[in-house]
Amino acid sequence: QRRMKSDDFVIKSGCTYINHGFYARQIKVFLKYFDKSSLKIIFYEDIKKDSRKVIEDIYSFLKIDQNYIPEFKKHNKSGKVKSKFLQRFLFGDSKIKKYLVNQVLPKIISDEKKAILRWKIINLNVSNKKETVNIDKALIEKYNLVFHDDINELEHITNRDLSHWKKVPNIH
Repeated sequence: QRRMKSDDFVIKSGCTYINHGFYARQIKVFLKYFDKSSLKIIFYEDIKKDSRKVIEDIYSFLKIDQNYIPEFKKHNKSGKVKSKFLQRFLFGDSKIKKYLVNQVLPKIISDEKKAILRWKIINLNVSNKKETVNIDKALIEKYNLVFHDDINELEHITNRDLSHWKKVPNIH
């Protein structure tokens, strides 16, 4: 929220969460150029519920060998950050970090191992403990109104009932 209130154009232009949420609007751009039958729309909730079935559906859609099943494991776990200092260091723009990343590490390890090391540090810095986020019910209702028409269009495009996207969850 602090970024959204910023007067800095670069910071604010990176905050496009709302626009990215208009899925039907984005899909309609593709439908201007491609037939609907050449587009595969996948919902995250389906991946979460049965990722193996989603992969099989994708393979079938692409007409590729369905015998290969990839290994399913979480790569981008979420949770509470253990060290805010380490998090700022990893994602910040400090001179020390630039020196280490650009001068020291290339002399010690390959770019591939550097990337692996970075992800290991990031994952070690995240606890499995979920951070509780309280969202104001009025804010949820506001954004339900913002996205309401787009969700209706998405239902039409995908022939899928998305009424659960329009409900205000019970918040205590």
